[in-house]
Amino acid sequence: MLAVAKMPKKTLDVQVTTLDAVLEFSIEAKSNGKQLFEQVTRTIGLREVWYFGLRFTDNKGYTSWLRSDKKVVDQNIKLQERQPIQFHFKVKFYPEDVSEELVQELTQHLFYLQVKEAVLSEDIYCSPEASVLLASYAIQAEYGDYDPDIYQPGFLSNERLLPKRVIDQYQMTQDMWEERITGWYAQHKGMLKEEAEMEYLKVAQDLEMYGINYFVIKNKKGTQLWLGVDAFGLNIYEQDDQLSPKISFPWGEIRNVEYHGKKFCIMPTDKRSPSFVFYVAKTRTSDLIMQLCIGNHDMFMKRRRLDTMEVQQMKAQAKEERARKLAERDRLEREKQARLEAERRQMELEERLRQMEGEVRKAIHARMQTEETLKMVTEQVKVAQEEAQVHARKNLEAEEEVRRARQNAVRSEEERMAMERKVQQVESAMHAQLRHQEVADGVQRVDHDTSGGGGGGGGGSGASGEGRHSPRHQASGSASAKSPSSSLTGISAVSSGSSSTTGNTSTTATVASPPSGAGLDVLTANSSPRPLTPHGEIDLTPNGDMEELSKQLEKESQAYQERSRYISDQLSALKTQMDDLKMEDRMTRNDLLHEELIRLGNNKRLALDKSKTGPQKTRIAFYEEL
Repeated sequence: MLAVAKMPKKTLDVQVTTLDAVLEFSIEAKSNGKQLFEQVTRTIGLREVWYFGLRFTDNKGYTSWLRSDKKVVDQNIKLQERQPIQFHFKVKFYPEDVSEELVQELTQHLFYLQVKEAVLSEDIYCSPEASVLLASYAIQAEYGDYDPDIYQPGFLSNERLLPKRVIDQYQMTQDMWEERITGWYAQHKGMLKEEAEMEYLKVAQDLEMYGINYFVIKNKKGTQLWLGVDAFGLNIYEQDDQLSPKISFPWGEIRNVEYHGKKFCIMPTDKRSPSFVFYVAKTRTSDLIMQLCIGNHDMFMKRRRLDTMEVQQMKAQAKEERARKLAERDRLEREKQARLEAERRQMELEERLRQMEGEVRKAIHARMQTEETLKMVTEQVKVAQEEAQVHARKNLEAEEEVRRARQNAVRSEEERMAMERKVQQVESAMHAQLRHQEVADGVQRVDHDTSGGGGGGGGGSGASGEGRHSPRHQASGSASAKSPSSSLTGISAVSSGSSSTTGNTSTTATVASPPSGAGLDVLTANSSPRPLTPHGEIDLTPNGDMEELSKQLEKESQAYQERSRYISDQLSALKTQMDDLKMEDRMTRNDLLHEELIRLGNNKRLALDKSKTGPQKTRIAFYEEL
């Protein structure tokens, strides 16, 4: 029985994992890396393809980049039965300045996703305070503007925002971290998603390990060092410090790069300077370093030439798209402000309506109270009128009584006068009788004296007779004197009694008489109606006009140096706030190195500039002595 030979497959199943999606293709077995890469970029709509590449793990477990000039199957691909070939679409080359070079929003988004993952996985060292700032931009890109009414405390509890190293270094709860992130997040109001992602990249590109591919190398002395390949050139780091390069060779100073097996040779532009030589552990590492050197050098030279027509077209389109989005943002912002203004006005009107309803209720209550008071006052007036009528009747009766009393008084006066006349007549008669009696007595004495004879006896007798008649005369005189007085006193008493009665009656009438306008005074004293307008209506008009709110549009970003200075100040302030909660025993080597850089006033750019100072020959000699 003949064995049937297996026919080679004409297609290959490929699975490409991008930063935000998983793509599956079937490609021809003879397809090269360029064809597969172009198929991926067309699928996702990417035009700035020169920053990216397809990364895979070869059949020996090493990380490699798919070469564009070789067939896919000829690049030590790890093939598995009935399994698609695995590739990862990643950023391969980094720009010198993300804000100037990254044109498409898709490109910016892919960079943002990769850098964010590198920060969170700690492939890129990030200080705690910078981690909080980056987290705030990430939240702005994902959630939009901060709204405390929507985003309640705890809304970030399920988000992966900070490196684990940072969380472990501080005695801070999840709520405390959220509070600090939200404090920064609230400051990004009005920032579009694309702007937030770009701000994230602007901060991240100042991190010491951003955009650098590290490789372990040795110099001629066998000292183990780090080689860093980035957009600016080649950097040499000591084994225990990947943050500050000891020396650097910009791409503009490198004339040629070559390798032979594990030996790598960098030839500077200064032909008098010796070559810069280092050694790697694996030949495949040399191949990877060579790819990165060629690609970054080409990008370095490309940046210093005029943009191609394609790039100019992309920049023009990106500018138009940005202008359109800004206009759209402005329109949305105006609509939002108009909506907020309308809502504010509605709330004010509702509040005013509630106030007016309250005022109306108060007015109704006041009116009811006024009506009740008016009713009570009306009843009081009615009672007062009835009392006034009673008093009036009593006054009339009193006046009639006074009139009668006066009439009685007149009659009494006439009677008194008649009595006085009678008394006077009686007195006159008594006086006349007394005179007659005296005359008679005188005559009798004379007769007695004449008839008695004898001087002594007659004298004694006469004296005795005078003594007998004198007491009676005195008594009569006394009675006569007292009688008129008694009569007058009696008449005076009667007259006084009449006068007293008349006076009392008049006083009673005067007290009982009601005061003028008593009813009006009672009404005024007991009624308290609500103050009214001149037209009798309750004034419910609120004071002041409603204020108009306006906001200015977000200004454009400041220049890079101003922005960096602002961010640096903010990070310093945040660092000061967090230092009290830091656990010093959990700080890593990179944390200590970073704090030393901050203490010395250095940053990534300053450290890089410092490592490039001096002649090439001197720097190479310094490298060899490491």
